[in-house]
Amino acid sequence: MTAPAITPRPPYYAVIFTSTRTPVSAGYAEMSARMMELAAAQDGFLGVESVRVRLLQDVAPLRRRSRPPSQRASDGNASR
Repeated sequence: MTAPAITPRPPYYAVIFTSTRTPVSAGYAEMSARMMELAAAQDGFLGVESVRVRLLQDVAPLRRRSRPPSQRASDGNASR
């Protein structure tokens, strides 16, 4: 596992891409290394982090999650 990228104070930008692994893994490591070389050669490159991205249909769950737990605890209790 690699350490997170060292980043400056925001703003900075993230590029998210998706890929689909196939049962055939021949050449995967080489292509991954080549993609890293190309990314690192771009101006402004800060690093790469391996993350999972959660996809949601709307932003409501994110808004609820960004609130403090004390406020989230009351969600759905207004009619009680």
